[in-house]
Amino acid sequence: MTKTSDFRPIKKILHRITSRYAEEIASNFKASHYKFTRSVVTYGFSRLLNAARVKGIKSIFSNQYSLQDKIQITGQTDQIRDLATKGTIVMVPTHFSNLDSILIGWIISVLGMPPFIYGAGLNLFNISIFAYFMNALGAYKVDRRKKNLMYLETLKTYSKEAIQFGCHSLFFPGGTRSRSGMIESKLKLGLLSTAIEAQRANFQNGINDISGKIFIVPVTINYHFVLEAPSLIRDHLSSTGQERYYKENDEFSTSYKIFKFLLKFFTKGSDISVSIGRAMDVLGNYVDQDGNS
Repeated sequence: MTKTSDFRPIKKILHRITSRYAEEIASNFKASHYKFTRSVVTYGFSRLLNAARVKGIKSIFSNQYSLQDKIQITGQTDQIRDLATKGTIVMVPTHFSNLDSILIGWIISVLGMPPFIYGAGLNLFNISIFAYFMNALGAYKVDRRKKNLMYLETLKTYSKEAIQFGCHSLFFPGGTRSRSGMIESKLKLGLLSTAIEAQRANFQNGINDISGKIFIVPVTINYHFVLEAPSLIRDHLSSTGQERYYKENDEFSTSYKIFKFLLKFFTKGSDISVSIGRAMDVLGNYVDQDGNS
């Protein structure tokens, strides 16, 4: 007969591994850093926009154009703003560009909602200045190379606990950027399922009022073009068997490439449209303005 003591070394090793994973995943979010970062991102993007659209050496200091002139927000904006004050929002946008996370963060700020947490690739934290902005905007780290069960369960538990205790969250249900440019038809339900687990936990804990409700809000992002398109197209052709070999190109591997990417983006005559969908409960039923299914 196996004794309980025989499992103690295994449990100790398991605790060390999951603790290591949890420390890697956890965000270093601070409210004071969030406010500063939000103002820096808005100011920096506005300056790039004016430099692109206003001629003259003083264009970068011009206030002629704001981000609202380039980014159009449509859809159920009033509903999501109201529901964010009553329950917990899980936003699920489409994913086409490395700019999506920062774009959604700016939209959340413009709509007057509190910060959202979201998962970002661990590789993006290798650049110090980018890591600071990601942490300040509420990002936690996701290492897509780790496929073992302990890591995946630790990641899901982190997300579930955050949602359960009222942290608004953002998931890209497609998992990665769309290679074909189409809206994803196959979704990765791992992290999204944590919203259902959190809702069940709230009900089991007797939180049956509106404050314990979790709302799923789909968001569609539309770009006239995506600057990472060449590498995304190569990936898509490779996955569909049209190209035997391809060289992966990481546009965000250095600070210089990030700046160059943003500069090129704003110097092109392209606008962005973001559509906020109608909110649903975790079972997919639409809800009204008061959060009732």
